[in-house]
Amino acid sequence: MDEGQVGGAAGRDLRQELRRLRGGNDLDALATFLDRSYYRAMLAEPELLAEVLESPACARIPAHSRHALTLALTRHSLPLPDVVITRFERWVAAQPHPELRDRLGVRSIRLHRMLFEGSYGPADQLADELLAELSTSTDRVGIQDVIPIVLMNVGTTKLLGGRAAEAIGALRGAMRWAEANGGHPAAGHAQTFIGLVHVLAADLERAEQILPDPVADPHGPEGGRLRMWSGIAVLTRGLLHVARGEHEQAREELARAGQLDPETDEDLFGQYWWLPVHVRSRLDLHEDPAAGVLHLRRQLEDHYSSARPDAYPGALLRADLADLLQAAGALDEAGQVLDEAESAEPEDAHVAHRPPQLVASRARLLWLLHETAALETLLGTIGRFSALSSPELDVIRLLRQRTGTAGWTLREGDPLCAAIRGRGPAAELALLPAALREQLFGADPVPQLSSPYPRTEVVVLTRGERELLGSLEEGDSIADAARRLHVSPHTVKTRLRDMYRKAGVHSKAELLRKRAVLLGGARRAEPGSPPAS
Repeated sequence: MDEGQVGGAAGRDLRQELRRLRGGNDLDALATFLDRSYYRAMLAEPELLAEVLESPACARIPAHSRHALTLALTRHSLPLPDVVITRFERWVAAQPHPELRDRLGVRSIRLHRMLFEGSYGPADQLADELLAELSTSTDRVGIQDVIPIVLMNVGTTKLLGGRAAEAIGALRGAMRWAEANGGHPAAGHAQTFIGLVHVLAADLERAEQILPDPVADPHGPEGGRLRMWSGIAVLTRGLLHVARGEHEQAREELARAGQLDPETDEDLFGQYWWLPVHVRSRLDLHEDPAAGVLHLRRQLEDHYSSARPDAYPGALLRADLADLLQAAGALDEAGQVLDEAESAEPEDAHVAHRPPQLVASRARLLWLLHETAALETLLGTIGRFSALSSPELDVIRLLRQRTGTAGWTLREGDPLCAAIRGRGPAAELALLPAALREQLFGADPVPQLSSPYPRTEVVVLTRGERELLGSLEEGDSIADAARRLHVSPHTVKTRLRDMYRKAGVHSKAELLRKRAVLLGGARRAEPGSPPAS
């Protein structure tokens, strides 16, 4: 069954009612239908609903604020017109006893606007207030059609706030209400969004179990909510393919969603504009990291208000940017991007914005730079069952466990290996040595992948060069270093020039930034091999 349709007797009854309303003149029946079954029809039968809304009978309905709002919602996934919002809010405020569905409508509209503005902290608080009102009110007039949509919006708010568990809770609530309401089509879309949360958390096995398959092509009126939701379902499947290393299938899903070209307008996806950007960035990681850096930087500039480093989408995309820079060999720039994201304070303490991808990117950077002590500190701080842990981090953890050991043989029943085997993304798995990947996956295609992350060269320094590096760290000039080391200034200059050549740098500042690599060992380390001591 197509995720945007209602099947069985409920679907037949809905279609029959829409056809009757389209050809009739019963204004009371039409107004009642729009009040009670509008969202169900918008998701299940958008073409028939559009015909009803354009019929002469619908034109004869008085200019009612609720009716004007439903008309706007049919055609807009982007922010609704201010005049419609203001008119509806004033109408609700003027009612002696506003119905729950209308009170929920006012809060949902405000929530919608906050998310588009990138005000994730206030939006999260408003979502909690909305849930509290829904749970305490005894008014249930006409809300069965509305509640699944309201809970979908709450789930989106929680996801954009980085609260994955709360997002899943709200989306499961949407599914339950939708299924109890005669097969409300929001059930399929809520299921897809739950799958998206699991894919973003790299819980690939769980996502596979949850996501509807096959996913229908994007459908529904252009610019409408159904078109946006069905497009997100396609992109979610594409993101799952990328994580599995199935790049060609991911490109096909991007093309189906109309998002293969980086110049495409992502705003068609409303608050989820960042999702196609994220999918393309993960593909660029393997295909063209340098081009991916340029595209992603432009997107962060174009969507600055909703992609700030203190917001979940902004932090997620900065983790992508750091990964692309690492794959392009620009490790210093990758560190600066991570510094920006990690130092940003959330606009409101109510939001837990930081994605696990940010921590994994930092850990990988430390591993690529051979900064062993800092990596050990990070892994010790973020436990395996922390909310900030991830399968990517588990791979780095496994690499550190095996560093310096005589072999890479797995221990039977190792829980870390079991977690990686079940959930590990392909880009991280490729960091592991071929022998270890073969033990984990056997003949699975994952061991054949190459790592997008080149590991830095470990440079061999002479004793005199190491002493000079220590002197420079103390802030010594060439003359000061010569006195400290009891050599001539000419010898200091010669050693400094040799270190520049070995490290591939052109200044003392660059040299000092590479100190960990310069003092790390004596050979070039291939992806997955333990760093030299």
